[in-house]
Amino acid sequence: MTERETGALGPALLFCPGERPERFEKAANAADMAVLDLEDGTAAANKEAARAHVRNFVSRTSRDVLVRINHPTSHVGLADIEALRSTSLRRLLLSKTESPEEIATVLSAWGGDLRLIVTIETATGLTALPFILSHPCVEGVSWGPYDLAADIGARSVRDASGQLRSPFRYARDRLLIEAAACGVPAVTMGIGALRERVVHDRTGWIAGSVADMGAALVRVLGDDALWLRYHRASLEHPDLVSWEQRGAEWEAYLEALGAPRR
Repeated sequence: MTERETGALGPALLFCPGERPERFEKAANAADMAVLDLEDGTAAANKEAARAHVRNFVSRTSRDVLVRINHPTSHVGLADIEALRSTSLRRLLLSKTESPEEIATVLSAWGGDLRLIVTIETATGLTALPFILSHPCVEGVSWGPYDLAADIGARSVRDASGQLRSPFRYARDRLLIEAAACGVPAVTMGIGALRERVVHDRTGWIAGSVADMGAALVRVLGDDALWLRYHRASLEHPDLVSWEQRGAEWEAYLEALGAPRR
């Protein structure tokens, strides 16, 4: 696949409820990539109608869209797959992914070429990250801190200063590290130690703003050659940053603080 023309007006991913077909075209035109949501964005009573709306739009649009389906172990999720498998859609967004067996279920039901973006929203999913991300059909991973908070019984995700609380910093950092270990390119903001884990424009992209991050996500997902280049470099990442380089960085840091050399 070559880089797709998104016709985007802005660097953004935009979720659109699957039960609101009158908004599909507008969402696709206003964002780099619209996410048509059959899961949380659609009421239970409207799932069947939403499925038909999404299938019809995907079948006739030239836009690059994502569809978030319901959990594949549910009859609702399997009905989503059955409705979409005959379309030209070749990428799905999964919610609350917890095991590689769920991925196998999706692929078996789909019966053809498919790439997946998984979402980690539970403690079980977090502990299964290496097995989930090592699946060859997984090309991206996201996370849902608020669903994760509900799963572990946390009352809040951020502290009074707006920073992530420690369990969620751990989850975010582990997500990034496991993704790198499995060769899944990282697109992240340059926050704290994240700059040390991602080699900019080699194993992923360190965004300078939310807009830059949205644009980078669409660019990496829309260009197979770029994704593969980042993937291969991610697998080689331990060789990219040597202990000698880290030592030199620490020496420079200590010198800047006025510490004498040993």
